[in-house]
Amino acid sequence: MAKGPAIKSIHKKENQAKTIASITTKKQDFSPPKIKIKKPSITSGVSSLSLSSIRLKKDAERRSSSKKININNAEEKITQEKLSSLWKAYTKEKNNLGENNIAALLEMSQPKILSKSKILLKTTSSLGKVELTKELPALFTHLSSALNNYKITLEIELETTKDEEYVFDVKEKYEYLIKINPQIEVLKNEFDLDI
Repeated sequence: MAKGPAIKSIHKKENQAKTIASITTKKQDFSPPKIKIKKPSITSGVSSLSLSSIRLKKDAERRSSSKKININNAEEKITQEKLSSLWKAYTKEKNNLGENNIAALLEMSQPKILSKSKILLKTTSSLGKVELTKELPALFTHLSSALNNYKITLEIELETTKDEEYVFDVKEKYEYLIKINPQIEVLKNEFDLDI
């Protein structure tokens, strides 16, 4: 009986040796795929420091400059009604985008048509003028495409406002009222009123 287990262990060891031998032969048979890297040939490219590269760059510049640039020269007539409606729409769009400051400035400075393609904007402060000037490129693009007039010009004018007189004390109030209505002096004297 002792011979049976020993034979089994010998067969087991032989089987293990066979499997190890088959694995090593499989490893030897396996070869990873070779990666082919193409090296740039000297004739396929041009060095950026050579005279040929300068010629190629000049040829490319000539080709790109020969392309025609199409500029829209449309110049339809502008009406005040159409301009005002586009202005309101643009102001509303600015409000919706959260740009409330520029929207308020646009609302205060209603555009007026001065000539065939000249639009005047008025503002009361120099800060407002600066802000409107910053907005001009976007405004110009919007208006020129909507009006189909690419020759419009936008001019911003600083409007001076009359300084109001502020009345603070009783005497100043009385003098102000006399300026407005001189008959108040007569009333004061007639009823012997104090200031």
